[in-house]
Amino acid sequence: MKQLTKKEYVYIGMVLVLLVMLSVKSLYLDTRGVHESDQEYFKQIIDNEYTGMTYRSGLMTVRILNVKDTSEGVSGHARKYFLWIFPAGDVYFSADKGE
Repeated sequence: MKQLTKKEYVYIGMVLVLLVMLSVKSLYLDTRGVHESDQEYFKQIIDNEYTGMTYRSGLMTVRILNVKDTSEGVSGHARKYFLWIFPAGDVYFSADKGE
């Protein structure tokens, strides 16, 4: 088996550091500042919309990142994650105040 060079060890180290940084960002920083009361309403909507096998098994998750209360209604931003840390797409939603 071939011995790794110093350059290859540096690449592996950089990948590990970037993976840790992405994990911290995805798990802690993305959802910072969103109140629980704001999340509850849209969490029910998201849970009803995303019911596929990948979501039920936990491979894909959806987290609410931002909720804004405007004069027209409530709008927000959620992000889908693969394996809890890899961003896989953004979802924007809104609801009228009358609902």
